[in-house]
Amino acid sequence: MPKTCITLCALIFFCFHVKAQSYSVSGHLADSTGVAVPYASLALADKVDTNTLQFTVASESGYYTLKNVEPNDYYIVLACVGYEVKYVPISVTKNKANFDIEMISAAISMKEVMVQARKIPILMNGDTVVYNSSSFKTQSNATVEDLMKKLPGVQVGKDGTLTAEGEKVTKVLINGKEFFGGNVEAATKNLDADLVDKIEVIDKKTDEDEFTDGDSKETEKVINLVLKEKHSNGYFGKIRGGYGTGDVYDVHGNINFFRDATQLSLIGGLNNISKRLYGWRDMQTLNSFSINPMNNWNSYTSRGSGVSSNTGIGANLHFEPLEKVKVDLSYIVTDIETVDTSLYNSEVYLPTNTLFSESQGFSLIQDQNHKVSSKIEFEPDTLNRIVARFQYETLANDRNSTNLTFNFRDSSQNVLNSGVSEVNSGKQNSKLASKIHWTRKAKKNSKNYFLGSVYYGNSFVNQGEGNYFNTVSNALLKFPQNEAPLIRTDLATDEQTFATTSAFHLEISKKFSIQPGVNWMGSKYSHDFQWKPNDAPLLESNSPSGNVRSDNLEYFMHFIFKIDSFTTLRVVPEVNQMIETRSFSTDTLQEFSFNKYYFIPFVFVQSSKPHKYNLYAHLRANVERPQTAQLLPVVNTTDPYNTIVGNIQLKNFIRYSGYMNYRKLFGLGKFISLNSWNTHTLNPVVSKLSVDEFNYSTREILNYKNATQTSQTLSVQWPFKPLKASISGELGYEWSQSFQIQNEVDLEQINSSTSVGTELQWNEFDKWSMSLGADMAWNRGSIGGQSNNKFTNQSYYAELVLNPIKRLEWSAELDMEVYGASAAAGAQSIPILTSQLSYSMDSSDRWSIGLKAFDILDQNQNLWRYWTANRFIQSQNLAVRRYVMFTVRYKIKKP
Repeated sequence: MPKTCITLCALIFFCFHVKAQSYSVSGHLADSTGVAVPYASLALADKVDTNTLQFTVASESGYYTLKNVEPNDYYIVLACVGYEVKYVPISVTKNKANFDIEMISAAISMKEVMVQARKIPILMNGDTVVYNSSSFKTQSNATVEDLMKKLPGVQVGKDGTLTAEGEKVTKVLINGKEFFGGNVEAATKNLDADLVDKIEVIDKKTDEDEFTDGDSKETEKVINLVLKEKHSNGYFGKIRGGYGTGDVYDVHGNINFFRDATQLSLIGGLNNISKRLYGWRDMQTLNSFSINPMNNWNSYTSRGSGVSSNTGIGANLHFEPLEKVKVDLSYIVTDIETVDTSLYNSEVYLPTNTLFSESQGFSLIQDQNHKVSSKIEFEPDTLNRIVARFQYETLANDRNSTNLTFNFRDSSQNVLNSGVSEVNSGKQNSKLASKIHWTRKAKKNSKNYFLGSVYYGNSFVNQGEGNYFNTVSNALLKFPQNEAPLIRTDLATDEQTFATTSAFHLEISKKFSIQPGVNWMGSKYSHDFQWKPNDAPLLESNSPSGNVRSDNLEYFMHFIFKIDSFTTLRVVPEVNQMIETRSFSTDTLQEFSFNKYYFIPFVFVQSSKPHKYNLYAHLRANVERPQTAQLLPVVNTTDPYNTIVGNIQLKNFIRYSGYMNYRKLFGLGKFISLNSWNTHTLNPVVSKLSVDEFNYSTREILNYKNATQTSQTLSVQWPFKPLKASISGELGYEWSQSFQIQNEVDLEQINSSTSVGTELQWNEFDKWSMSLGADMAWNRGSIGGQSNNKFTNQSYYAELVLNPIKRLEWSAELDMEVYGASAAAGAQSIPILTSQLSYSMDSSDRWSIGLKAFDILDQNQNLWRYWTANRFIQSQNLAVRRYVMFTVRYKIKKP
């Protein structure tokens, strides 16, 4: 044993001794006049085979460091736009590890630099970072998303979101052109990594700033995928199909035709594992710009429940039919059928007691959605730019849902009361939006320009619904099945909206500009609702028909101060005049109107220095209007436990908000970010509840008091060189205060959440990659001074990807949610383990096969906990459970 210890200690000492023989190579880069060369790219290359061993980017002052370099002969490859590419031979010894290098100025473009410096993985050019994709090794079947995970400074979230230098990527372009409206996941999840030559991460100016050469400092983070030349003119794509246990299937494919400025892409798929063609987030970015102040409806929501079968296809076309004319067209059609069973456990806080509630539900929903979008850009000369946009969308929805709810105090065996409901509904909705925007620059000074736009849109909703409901005390009703409706309702609405904007930007001096303007929006909303009790005439008192006419005039003046070359301050005093008339007829005529002025201040500051820092902050006010359904003079009794009374006299209310985001950058993949969001709402719409000890309630809608919310997040990301990993962490705090009235008692509701999370990523290795993450949140709250049900939730994430041999990839992923125990719901641990295996069949990588095992432990439960109004809720919905699927994939390539 002593000999073993001595041997082990000797081995450890030897390893440290060997490591001690490496050095840090450093130096300074300057031009012939001694001026520092900032952000030059350096690669340390083997002198024999010129393979890249290390890579770094010089600092803003021209200093560089390469760590853990063993004594030997090397090349330092240097590249920077505006300077000659240099290959400098060096010899690292004990006495020599510092190398100052002179850069030679040259008129050389970024493209030429990348050609001459093939060993350089990354090149910085102003506010753009260019990645050479060939420098980052991925598997043969890797997608663009897999490639993104390898890039220093770029992060891929579990939900597919991209961030670069700590800022969310809002759009992905292909060869500089929009791909499916620029949405991120359509490109990253559908395109293969081996198509891409370079990835450009750009701080893109607004379209107005690009055309007028403005400098408002308003930018968005955009990624441009530059395809390899052989793919820029040709066709490519892939088809993947899978079938597995339990009759699960997943088929997906895309094909792309690129020729010069013309790009045509088709994406389609069908599956029954709740996997949509696009996520809800991306569907909302597909050129969506419609304005529907009163008749707003969304075809997608942020949180899916149940198991869905999805069929969909999308097409995107970009072409330039005439000189100076660019056209983008997209068409999406989806058919989604969702089956869901649900279980809700609640702890309900009443004025004199607390009781528990359990709700069981079933629903079957069918959605069919069509969406056509177009965008035409025309620049007839250097002074004018016209952009026309059009969008038309339809949604057909059929829904059947049934529910059983019962209340109890101490035990679910001691039922206080129970209620059942069944709803059958059908919708036929449509929405149209069109807009023409014109920018006209002055001849003498392009910094002076006119902005004008005209908008027209309309929205239709047609919905029929049948409702059955019943309640009973001290007994448990049976779950409803095909019950005859007690109430039938029919709704038809129509909204038309016109809007115009006009403003003129005038440069007073190099440091100061003004932009006066006026906006107008006029909407007319028509509403026809019929409430028909079964086997009885129309109930006129509950059947409002009428309209709302709304006109909104905004008079504003922008005062724009350019503090320095990095910072812009904008102060915008605005007067908002809102004129609205509401008129509904039931068995009586009910009307309400107002003509009111609001002062809406807006101040924001933006300051940024490429690769150093970015600051954006604003203080502003917004006028918010009540939801149209809240205005209707209707008493809705279709929920056996919750009668809702509308209020035609609800007022608009003002929400003040303050936002700040500051990111300090220390190099690629190194940043600290602080994000702060705060709102205070005056006279918001709230509920006035009359509720009894058995949880039967009547809910009146009114304006009352105020509401406050705050959210603070501190984020950090840093490379961890000893482990060749990247580590990120996040600390968050959220707090909210609101008020409601319950049985004539003013109740203050306070909720708070503190969260902490960290993640480690290993993406530098050729044969494997790994991610480890953990998050924890502490949630607590109170209502009327009494503590609510506090709870904790933790989530853990691990992913391992191995490439043991060429063409073979194996991965395993673990998602685990852990909830602490509460009075309404016990402790829960939900591990979801998934593993995949794929193998490329041929050297040209056209055919591959795979095997996927999802939810190996059979634990997926779709669990969620949250607070709402006067209750704490745990919801549990139907989810896709364990299956094993065999897949085949074929890559479509131009011969």
